[in-house]
Amino acid sequence: MIAVDTGWIERWRAAAARLVDGFEARHGFAPAEHEVSGPATGAELAGLTDDLVTFYRVVAGVRLPDVGNGYWIRRPGDDSGREAEAA
Repeated sequence: MIAVDTGWIERWRAAAARLVDGFEARHGFAPAEHEVSGPATGAELAGLTDDLVTFYRVVAGVRLPDVGNGYWIRRPGDDSGREAEAA
């Protein structure tokens, strides 16, 4: 199993914090909530493939709605919004 560079994740967390700082002054509206979370729980990891476990052991979810067109990675097992996507 390959390892995920935890320093890379910390750099993303710091970048998300810098993005929010002064965002409203630059763009004229308040930023949405940004997060690069911590690791998934053991229960969330159950049943995932090795590659996904490698990633989710470091970061369980990402919300960066004001970066480009937005980036979201749902926590493992988070099925919220699936009904809307299927419609």
